[in-house]
Amino acid sequence: MKFAELFPLTDQNLISILKIDHRASLARSIRPSKPKSISASRLFSVKNDVVKALSPFSSATLIDHNAAKKCKSRRTLSKKDTLIFPLERTGFSQTAGERLNLLEKGWTPKKAKRAGATAVKLLLYYNPRYQRSASRQTSLLKKASSLCKKAGIPLMLELVIYEISLDMWEGAILNSAREFSPHCDLIALQFPSTSIEMASAIRACERISDSLSIPWVLHGDREDFAQFKWKLEAACLGGASGFSAGSAVWKEAVRLSASERLHFLNVISAGRLIRLRDIVRKYGRRVDEFA
Repeated sequence: MKFAELFPLTDQNLISILKIDHRASLARSIRPSKPKSISASRLFSVKNDVVKALSPFSSATLIDHNAAKKCKSRRTLSKKDTLIFPLERTGFSQTAGERLNLLEKGWTPKKAKRAGATAVKLLLYYNPRYQRSASRQTSLLKKASSLCKKAGIPLMLELVIYEISLDMWEGAILNSAREFSPHCDLIALQFPSTSIEMASAIRACERISDSLSIPWVLHGDREDFAQFKWKLEAACLGGASGFSAGSAVWKEAVRLSASERLHFLNVISAGRLIRLRDIVRKYGRRVDEFA
């Protein structure tokens, strides 16, 4: 994949992705005790409000294709908006603690491109110590990569390392990112450092950057906005090209009434997203440096 094909995902050759492709996890955020009681219309109403308030401040929007289709019908999204659609089925299967992702049945990169996606995303849970699931997850990525190449659409890998001890955390992210980067065009990573010292955190991010020949962005790991903002600054100073941010920006809004939600999104969440974008513009590594 030529890096020129990533440019539509950028603003000033930097990446600021609004993430709202949550499905089952969004229902749990709205009503943790009874997520299955949340209707599809309620879920879409939240997504539509998030997109309407925040997509103007992002370089691309990561959203499931069904919600995107409805947003377009309501003119919340236009044909000019840059969209990333997920390939994976919501959630994961689990056996003996090992997590496996599955591709959405009947959904392909080719169909995503036809539906208006500029890129597609694959979420991949990974623990290198779990050999059986690690092998299957690697095969899943390679399959998705092959399908994306045939369809002529960039693949963003969203890598989630889980159940790794703190002393192995940085190495697990570094080695996994290095292993998987040949099979994607953009990789979204958790924060690689466990240090609370900025200089040490930056060095951990620099080691990631030095090991990759493609751009990487920071994706959230359920932290609050202040934590994510600090991590993003360290990541960009260490060579990251941007972020993929979701709940850190808008999570408080989802349990509010419709009017309160819109106010929160338009005032608080928009301000947060702008501050993240400003960090990327000040410190981030431009995508065209990889060309």
